[in-house]
Amino acid sequence: MDAENLAAMPEAIVTLGEPAGSKEGFEAVSLNNKDQGSPDEMSYMERVAERVNGALTGFFFRVGLSIGTTPRKWLVGTFLVFLVFTTGVAYPGLTNENRSEKLWVPSDTQAQKDLTYVDGLYGSDARFGEVIVKPADGESALRPEIFEKMKTLVARIEAATVEWDGKTLTWSDQCFKVGFRCALSHFGIAFSGMAATDYDTEAEIVARANANPLRHLITQMPINVDGVMGGITRDASGAITGAKALRIGFLTQNNEVVVNGDGEDLRGDAYEQGKYFPFTTFRLPDCPYETDTFCFISQSCLTF
Repeated sequence: MDAENLAAMPEAIVTLGEPAGSKEGFEAVSLNNKDQGSPDEMSYMERVAERVNGALTGFFFRVGLSIGTTPRKWLVGTFLVFLVFTTGVAYPGLTNENRSEKLWVPSDTQAQKDLTYVDGLYGSDARFGEVIVKPADGESALRPEIFEKMKTLVARIEAATVEWDGKTLTWSDQCFKVGFRCALSHFGIAFSGMAATDYDTEAEIVARANANPLRHLITQMPINVDGVMGGITRDASGAITGAKALRIGFLTQNNEVVVNGDGEDLRGDAYEQGKYFPFTTFRLPDCPYETDTFCFISQSCLTF
């Protein structure tokens, strides 16, 4: 080592023993770097940074020392904190966000404001919902027993009522009407006006599904086959031989109003999510269907 490098090294002063103010068993070590200057020569911001750094390192040192000294206490304590926070899952004031505009449009952004503005001027007049009915045995849904289950659900939709704002709302009050009829789509409308004996076998139901064109027998409106059944199977000639699921689609009125910048439809939410709605007792945790089926509203996944 040459003289130039030796001169550049900081001067270290080591004091052994027990100087005043030190703790027993510790040695006081003082480093004095002439290039950096003494603490008295540090600027105000440097002293603040030094104190903050000392506070942080001291805090984590004490925490680490405590954990290493009494690990059982920390294990029990962290577990208790975990239990306290998990109770919040069932807290009555907490709800899961299910509004698409809140899930997919960042909150407190210009995009959210623009969405609220556009919805206020060009908002939808209807709320969309559907129910997928799928046989639990995985066989074709175009069987009389499954068809009757679907018809029962349709009847329960049309019979649903709810108390709202001092009056009883019926399906006719809440449904979205196209002309003078409620918007309610399902395969059963293809048999309107027919006697029950005309569709009490699977062959008769399949034959009706293959009608070309498939129409509502009373209104003569066309029926989209892919819109009322899913997982359709066909033979070599393209004729329908079965379907994995049946679909009930419906529209209800949208009475959304803007409250504090957010759109709310309390009447619609109450009608679709209350215990009076016909699907609550049949709810499943998820939709065990293929990708060609779709689920909407929490009460829409049914298996028979």
